[in-house]
Amino acid sequence: MHGTATDFSIVIPCRDHSLELVRCLQSVRRQQFAGSFEIIVVDAGLDDALLDVGDASTRVVRGREPLRPGPARNLGAAHANGRWLCFIDADAVAEAGWLMAAAAALRAGARVVGGAVLQGERWHPVATIDNLMQFSDLAPGRPAGPAVLLPSCNLAISGADFAAVGGFPVLDSAAGEDVLFCENAGRRWPGSLHFEPAMRVRHYGRSTLRALAAHHDNFGFIRARYGLQLTDTHRRLGRSPLLVSLLGVRRAA
Repeated sequence: MHGTATDFSIVIPCRDHSLELVRCLQSVRRQQFAGSFEIIVVDAGLDDALLDVGDASTRVVRGREPLRPGPARNLGAAHANGRWLCFIDADAVAEAGWLMAAAAALRAGARVVGGAVLQGERWHPVATIDNLMQFSDLAPGRPAGPAVLLPSCNLAISGADFAAVGGFPVLDSAAGEDVLFCENAGRRWPGSLHFEPAMRVRHYGRSTLRALAAHHDNFGFIRARYGLQLTDTHRRLGRSPLLVSLLGVRRAA
């Protein structure tokens, strides 16, 4: 963190989503907010196409090598001037009132706040399945209140608390860091994670069956490797290939 010259630093990691980033930036720049905010795009894939997206409100930063999501967000936070950090992914779009809702929840005492994740391509069958498998518990109809897990595509926290919790864990994988981040924050400040339904983004999920299968297979592996949100019952059932298959069917249903 460089300082607190502005209220919010909005951090957008981007790798292989340069086209989607344009749509994301438009939604963020349109946010109505009484305070001030800056936008930091983290070029996680060393893509020269991203160098042209900067303007008076937007900076582009990059590391010395391609970055996974956690380190990319950490790099953006390291360049931030804001009192608060707000994270959104390049393949997501912020709805009206997104930033105001985040600010209201943080001012009310939440340490970490996240909100609803809606479907971007509303009638696309594969993208809809992708979103439901990831974000079914983050529907806009869920009431505001305590949370255990909030996704990094829609997350806000003060810069001081982000530093205190150690930022996003550095993993050798492209998923799971937000689960560990929330677990770390929950242990440090029990009951401090808050779901705010008015803090809404739309996520444009994977649109092919190949991409869908690859992503969820990878996430399942990472979940098992790091023990993400796994109970003893999950571990017992995981010893049976048949039961694992049935759990997959149940999850998809």
